[in-house]
Amino acid sequence: MKFLLLSLLFLCNSLSSQVKSFKLYGNQQLNVIYSTLNMYATQNDSIRKTSYGIYSDSLIRMGDIKLKSVEKGSSQFSTLNIEDFDTDFNLLAELKDKVYFVNRGNAMDFYYIENDSIWVHKTLQKQIVWHLLKEEYAPFYKIDLGNKRFVYWANSSGLIFKKGGVLKTNFKEFEYYYPDTTTHFVVVKKDSVNMKYGYFDYGGYKVELANYNDLFGMDTSYDNSGKYRTMYPKQNFSNYLNSKWKYTITKNGKVILKGVDLKYFNEKTLIAYNENSLYYYNSKMGLDSQFNFRAKYQSWSEIEFLVNNKIKKMSLVDLVLAIPDTRLFVCGTVTHYKMQIRGNSIIEFVNGEMVNQKPYSKTIEIQSLLRIDSMSFMNATKEMNWSDNGGFDNRIILYKDGKCGLYKFEVKDSIMTLFEMLPQELDKIYLVNNLVIVNKKNHEDIIDYYLLNKKMRFINIMYANSVFLRYKMSNNSMGWISPGANLYEDL
Repeated sequence: MKFLLLSLLFLCNSLSSQVKSFKLYGNQQLNVIYSTLNMYATQNDSIRKTSYGIYSDSLIRMGDIKLKSVEKGSSQFSTLNIEDFDTDFNLLAELKDKVYFVNRGNAMDFYYIENDSIWVHKTLQKQIVWHLLKEEYAPFYKIDLGNKRFVYWANSSGLIFKKGGVLKTNFKEFEYYYPDTTTHFVVVKKDSVNMKYGYFDYGGYKVELANYNDLFGMDTSYDNSGKYRTMYPKQNFSNYLNSKWKYTITKNGKVILKGVDLKYFNEKTLIAYNENSLYYYNSKMGLDSQFNFRAKYQSWSEIEFLVNNKIKKMSLVDLVLAIPDTRLFVCGTVTHYKMQIRGNSIIEFVNGEMVNQKPYSKTIEIQSLLRIDSMSFMNATKEMNWSDNGGFDNRIILYKDGKCGLYKFEVKDSIMTLFEMLPQELDKIYLVNNLVIVNKKNHEDIIDYYLLNKKMRFINIMYANSVFLRYKMSNNSMGWISPGANLYEDL
């Protein structure tokens, strides 16, 4: 009984690993439109078109119609003459232990067979590090057309056939997807190509992301055509910059550096930093210099480090980010808005031309019993601009008798309602480096601290040509305020 069960299991596994075959005799032309196989046969003075689909691993006849002539197919799936196919074509023999491969520079595609019945398509893409961008696993089927002519059908790649001794598909060859004449497919031994990912080459060194799987994952989905896996980042870009990217650098299989927090590089230098130290490596992986820092802030074009009591800036020009850039860039096709303060009213302008909407404006009345001399937005002007991408600030500054207060506002049905945040008893309210500073009786502080503690710590907060602000306290101690409002007292 045990032997019988093992025999049955072996038989089932053997059958499941063989490509399934279907016979479709008596046709002269064929094409594929998406997941439908169309066969054309001449009958007297007309053409019979029969459509087929694959469902639950079976070939299903979907219907027949009569035509006056054979359809040309689409620009992507042209109609093929069956008599042009080579005879005795055996795809499994053609690609046994081989891969159909194209190198597109920053991307590589691999097509090969698994278990004699699964058509695999892998795409690697280089975004600094090579990534497995996607994997497709689809069953493929052998179609016996008669007269020793065969084609193979995989929904992910269309029909695979041989014509004039060349492996082709009805996608106008695989090269349909690669119109650049400098790229072409080759059939090579599977063990001769590198399908690894999570690394990049640097001179004669391999720089491998040791914790790749902690940062990137694969989404898996299924449909009637097969299984699909696509790469996705596990964190957003700002979190990536603060993540621990651990690289291992090897040469000829020998580990040169391990656990490197690599962030930027060019052809001469590699720059690594962690929470409090930065390292400069040369192109031969020697440590040229290093420094410790107390805080850092990164913008698009540079990084500022607080080193001891001074700001050290590092330009990012001519440096390559060793972290794949997963930032979501904003869309330019959005509606733009503008508010203008005119006396005790506000005019709002809405420009939706980019989204095919006619521009318009409306007057917004302020509902308030407050007596004021003037008002401004947080940018200290009477105009605020924003778009659907962002930039809106629902705070407004009111001025009366040389004093000012801060209020939030809401607009509904063209009526603006004010909600007090700080009464009109402050000397100044101003915005610097995206921090709101409030001033009263020659003392000042960040608004969030003042709202919470109702007191001010500084006699002066100064802009210092940096994203870090310089401060001075009443006891004359000095230090720095980070963009995150953290304090770093001078050492």
